[in-house]
Amino acid sequence: MPQDGTYYAERGNVFRSPTKTDTGFKMGFKVCVVSDGLNEGAAAEIADALNLHMQHHPDKH
Repeated sequence: MPQDGTYYAERGNVFRSPTKTDTGFKMGFKVCVVSDGLNEGAAAEIADALNLHMQHHPDKH
């Protein structure tokens, strides 16, 4: 699991990773669960899209 605040996929779930700070960590969390009707690659695509959005709009994350 990354510890830089990025989004990642794991077993059909999308998570935001924890972020290391000067004094500790900001907790990571589950963002969403991909529907059973979609394949596991869909979670990775969602995580990639969120990471891309975070790069272009860091103030919104």
